[in-house]
Amino acid sequence: MVLENILKKARPYLITCALSILPQVTLSQISYSASQDSISISTSIKQETETSSSQQTIESRVQEQESQTQEQIPKKINVNYTSLVDSLNTIDYKNDSTKARFVLSMNNLKKYDLESLINEYCDKFGVKEEDAIPFFIIESNMNPNVRTNGGCAGIGQTSRAAVSSVNKFYGTKFVYKGSKKDQVGAAVGYFAKTLICLAAEHPEIKKEDLLKLSYFYYNAGGAPVNLAIKRMQRNGKEITWDNIEQELSTQLLRDSASLYRGMGNGALKQKIYIIKEYIKNSEIYKDYLNQLSGRSSVSEKPEIYF
Repeated sequence: MVLENILKKARPYLITCALSILPQVTLSQISYSASQDSISISTSIKQETETSSSQQTIESRVQEQESQTQEQIPKKINVNYTSLVDSLNTIDYKNDSTKARFVLSMNNLKKYDLESLINEYCDKFGVKEEDAIPFFIIESNMNPNVRTNGGCAGIGQTSRAAVSSVNKFYGTKFVYKGSKKDQVGAAVGYFAKTLICLAAEHPEIKKEDLLKLSYFYYNAGGAPVNLAIKRMQRNGKEITWDNIEQELSTQLLRDSASLYRGMGNGALKQKIYIIKEYIKNSEIYKDYLNQLSGRSSVSEKPEIYF
């Protein structure tokens, strides 16, 4: 099975690195606007990390996940979203801002012929298209030509360090600022790697919260995610996005990494807003994708393939 092969290849890195000592790279930060052709993207952030739990514990958790793979993975059916672009006017949109970005992004999906690549790498790395496409929409409006001053590039706004970490984790050879194939492969790989490592480190977290925490990680880096989880554990709280969102503060960001300690209160408050909007809008875009494909997004939990 595809995922079993991925886990076998990934195991050395899960054992020796685990989540909190993998390269902590965040991608671009998006300011949300109703304008279809305006994307405000700030510079990327590189986070510092701390050592995680023992190698034996991580290995045993990965082995348990491998043994449960057949039970957890339903048959995956790809949706041809490109063929549904003409039906964009049938969606019940939440607001003008997300409508504008979604319509532009889905047209870019078709314009730049990205869907076959997204399907290829979602299949390869074991994630669903409707879980990966939302962060492509947020990061770049599905435009492979987007660049930032911070060094992030492409539809997933991947940094050089992020691409390198994916190549090390999976044994791939994606090129930073490379072709569309490199961009999609590296971005989906980074997202999948984050999911797998979070699951190996914290098997008690529910699937829907793992997905949201992966978006948090993708936008803000691993340090604040790891610290938030530690505080949930210390206070005896369940590790859910709702609980972490309530605790998300300027002080938590400052305590998590030196980069955040160098930011003023205004910038930190804006960052918190961006994190919350990132996760909220990822859910909205997933709902739009499900409406477009005729799937129900109300009763279906996110399917995470590990």
